[in-house]
Amino acid sequence: MHVETYVKSIPELKLLEHTAENLNQYFTGLAQQSGIKDWIFTQYVEALQILFCRVMFP
Repeated sequence: MHVETYVKSIPELKLLEHTAENLNQYFTGLAQQSGIKDWIFTQYVEALQILFCRVMFP
């Protein structure tokens, strides 16, 4: 779910076109959401880390 939410947040880019700056902007926006709990934010970080570091670019 977290990965899907991220991918849908930048529909104009193919997944292989995403950059570190895209992730940085996404996490910044996510962190600024009022009421987001730390553990939920951590789940987003871990899910996207698995996607980019273990699945796409192992």
